[in-house]
Amino acid sequence: MAGVSADVDALHLPLDGPDAPATAIPWGRLRRIAAFKQDLFNPEVISLAIATDTDELELDEADGGPWPEFTALLESHLDGVTPHAEWWDRVIDPVIKHDEVELYVRS
Repeated sequence: MAGVSADVDALHLPLDGPDAPATAIPWGRLRRIAAFKQDLFNPEVISLAIATDTDELELDEADGGPWPEFTALLESHLDGVTPHAEWWDRVIDPVIKHDEVELYVRS
């Protein structure tokens, strides 16, 4: 998740590749975030499905970059988001099970 940042107004993601300018997604446009596991590789890949008012995107830890720092950005800017420490084990175990864990839903 290289190139990911946040400020008071928005989450900034390099949606068009790591060398592309970051796209600002205003915090108020985030509608839903869910974490899930993809058993495609060994080890598994943990992903986040992020829905905005107009788009849906998927980010995963295999994209590289500071995953813990990225999830910390979500925790510090979204009221009510489930902290990383509370959802990680629910997603990763058991090994061959695809459980989606809802982390945030805008009310």
